[in-house]
Amino acid sequence: VNRSWTRPGSHFGHYVLFGWDTFFGALMLGMIDRDLAYANVLAMLERATPNGMVPNWGGAGGHVSMDRSEPQVGAWCVYKLYVQHGDRWFLEAAYGPLRAWNEWRFRERDGNGDGLLELGSVRPTELPPGVTDRFAADQARSALRTRVRWESGLDNSPMWDSVECDPETGAMKLSYVGLNALMVADCRVLARIARVLGKQEDERMLLARADALAARIEEALWSEERGIYLNRRWDGAFEPTLSLTHFYPMLAGELPVGRVDRLVDGYLLNPDEFWTRYVVPNVPRSEPSFEQQAYWRGRVWGPTNFLVSEACRRQGRDEVAARIAGRSLELLLVAWRERGAVCENFNAIEGKGRGDNRNDPFYTWGALLAYLGVQEFFDAEAWSGEVKLGG
Repeated sequence: VNRSWTRPGSHFGHYVLFGWDTFFGALMLGMIDRDLAYANVLAMLERATPNGMVPNWGGAGGHVSMDRSEPQVGAWCVYKLYVQHGDRWFLEAAYGPLRAWNEWRFRERDGNGDGLLELGSVRPTELPPGVTDRFAADQARSALRTRVRWESGLDNSPMWDSVECDPETGAMKLSYVGLNALMVADCRVLARIARVLGKQEDERMLLARADALAARIEEALWSEERGIYLNRRWDGAFEPTLSLTHFYPMLAGELPVGRVDRLVDGYLLNPDEFWTRYVVPNVPRSEPSFEQQAYWRGRVWGPTNFLVSEACRRQGRDEVAARIAGRSLELLLVAWRERGAVCENFNAIEGKGRGDNRNDPFYTWGALLAYLGVQEFFDAEAWSGEVKLGG
């Protein structure tokens, strides 16, 4: 994490690992240093809480975010590394914690029992051994609404602006497309890992779980009128705010006929929506917050570009993924040529990494915008278990 967060006397005061940041860091390291890639994955998984949750962050002195997790990308990154390097022991080391994390999410994040998952934050009644009072003091500074947003990884996204949280369950009262789709993908790739490891019962269970959740997404979160997946409030109404996380169902497997075309052609490649000069902004041009270009309100991020690119490839739209890769590299080079920066996020209008005080100028996952270019030549596919040469 950003050095300014980890200096003595700073917010964390020592090293800290963030969940999806570390998994994506490991994925990129897999291209240059296999052992360091594995070490990053396992270091993050070792921070799992006693109930199986891989936390939002984990650092020195036993401190972890006991109340919340982050986007479920660990299994996806682990399996891609395995496809690339072929080390079975790495799958064996990672599978148990990844499987427990999957179980935790389904057990703890369906606050209204409707079969769809929500973001949440639940403080433990007792802190586990090794977690000190400093953790409790850190958590007490933040309201439930704030902590729940942190679990999304998209802290200030406009998707959360008008949504309430349930104080009893700690859940956001919103069935979130991005989370549910990532969990289908997580189940499917974990099933692939289980197959490699000879865990046939696990494989069957995970595929059944994936199929059931995928069916609920299609039933409850697809808007035929708008031609896109939408988040749904607990009262049954669609939440109309669009985000590129609404493309994540393409990661999860086959979709009903015609839906991929409506998503890609109607929204992703639409210059009035997501296909801006620099792609892919986390909200579309039609969303009022796009003009703010403030953190997760309009800016371009490496992790979400990666996931949307993977989704396009998963659906056979390689030509779209190639265009995303080209524009991503072009965007990365704006700040690089200007000041030698590889930014945490980028301005989708001007292309620069400046313009927002919540933007580190040199951050690991900014380099995902270059990793997409590497995948044009060499791609370890999580959905097929094969290496593809040439996009």
